[in-house]
Amino acid sequence: MKLQMSLDRVDIAAAMEILKSTHDVIDIVEVGTPFIFKEGLHAVAAIRRAYPDVTILADTKIMDGGAYVAAMAAEAGADIVTVLAASEDETIRNALAAVKRLGKELLVDMIAIPNLMERAKQVDGWGADYIGVHTGFDIQALGASPLEQLRQLTSVLVHTKPAVAGGIDLDTLPAIVAEQPAIVTCGKSITRKPDPRQTILDMKEIIARGKEAQS
Repeated sequence: MKLQMSLDRVDIAAAMEILKSTHDVIDIVEVGTPFIFKEGLHAVAAIRRAYPDVTILADTKIMDGGAYVAAMAAEAGADIVTVLAASEDETIRNALAAVKRLGKELLVDMIAIPNLMERAKQVDGWGADYIGVHTGFDIQALGASPLEQLRQLTSVLVHTKPAVAGGIDLDTLPAIVAEQPAIVTCGKSITRKPDPRQTILDMKEIIARGKEAQS
């Protein structure tokens, strides 16, 4: 199980400041969608240059032009690229082919999918590396949580590893960890803390305890 830190409402300078103290303890650095909108894929390239050994996810949320956009993100330095499950099947397949050609990975994001289990069953087995449930920022304010969707996802996946994102913090992390997703994404619950590095270490301790409980 890997812990992913989402960098969203930042620019390159602010991201670099956070990464100074966290790059060696976080498993995956996410260049979030707002960050990409603000800085473009230059953000991915800048982090890759500064930290050549970190794993980077570019949250491109591809909806069209699957091969072209996925290849751009991978060539900028992303190890993992995201495509929306709501996009056309061919878009997902084209994005997958592009990242595989470049030796990278694909995450299919189930955000806003009403028939989650049905769509997850369709996509599972296509060859994507991850399928992720994602409680969007706008509905987190309404008290929504990704936990139940994660349970639904893990109940149907056979070939693809589950991932989860959406408002997860130190309090809600233990219940998420109990479902054993491959990737757990946390954003502001890390980056807005006074000591992001210590928060990551605390979260990784919860993950480690969860793994021990499952063994």
